[in-house]
Amino acid sequence: MLIKRYTLENHFKTLIEAMPLAQQKKVSKTQEETDEFKELFDYFQNLLEQESITLEEITEYKKLFRIENDTLAFSTSSLAKECARLLCHYLSEVYLPDETKGRFVGSIYLAGTQYAANITEIFYTLQIGDDVKLVREKENPHDEKAVKVTTLKGEKLGYIPARHNLFLSQMLDFGVELFAQIRKLKWDEDGVAIKIMIYA
Repeated sequence: MLIKRYTLENHFKTLIEAMPLAQQKKVSKTQEETDEFKELFDYFQNLLEQESITLEEITEYKKLFRIENDTLAFSTSSLAKECARLLCHYLSEVYLPDETKGRFVGSIYLAGTQYAANITEIFYTLQIGDDVKLVREKENPHDEKAVKVTTLKGEKLGYIPARHNLFLSQMLDFGVELFAQIRKLKWDEDGVAIKIMIYA
């Protein structure tokens, strides 16, 4: 029998979709005594007992989001608590849009990161939640609608993919201020992957 396995991120998304926004905002990685944390703990303990989550998935999530990889006990209870902590991190630091930035436009993976100068060195200085800039490049010889993404220091990270840049380039051309934050960082056999959240 083929058993479909889900990553931790799928579990997190399922939980988030079921939680009211007000409840999402109350959860943080430091609130381990709250009712919300206990509900999350119980949820993940049930999944672990059904062997729907593995230690490898937890380790991969921590590596993906550059969370310090503490030694994990192998009991179901300890793993459930670690999963609940990771979901709190996911909610409080990674995926919830920051309403103080403005109107949330969307999130997207950058294109052309492999062509950015010194991307290897730059990558290891980046953190989830870092602010980045969207810079209009009207004179770009390859795409007149190009929107470059840089660090606040001006270091090039990549571009908004061409299939998505028409709307954003028009907004910038009309003087709309756009802001962005890093949402996801990953390095694999395909190279650097950087996902950003964009606000107007």
